[in-house]
Amino acid sequence: MFADSKDKPLLSVREVIQAFGLSRYTVYTLIRTDPSFPCVNVGPRKNYRIQKDLLVDWLTSRMEQRKSLSFQIPSLQELMQTGRQ
Repeated sequence: MFADSKDKPLLSVREVIQAFGLSRYTVYTLIRTDPSFPCVNVGPRKNYRIQKDLLVDWLTSRMEQRKSLSFQIPSLQELMQTGRQ
């Protein structure tokens, strides 16, 4: 998975893009908008590094959240009971 970054704890944005197949836009949007995204700015010019272990955990938890938010359509009986109350 991490061919060039096997033992590195911090990955560059480019390495994250290559390893996870994300777009550059997606990674920078996550950095800007999601405070839980595991990144660190290591320079004055927005030189971000992403913590590899925390990123895997973060992605796993995001996938679990999405699964738990599955949308279920109520049955006709449930809709009718709600309208009568």
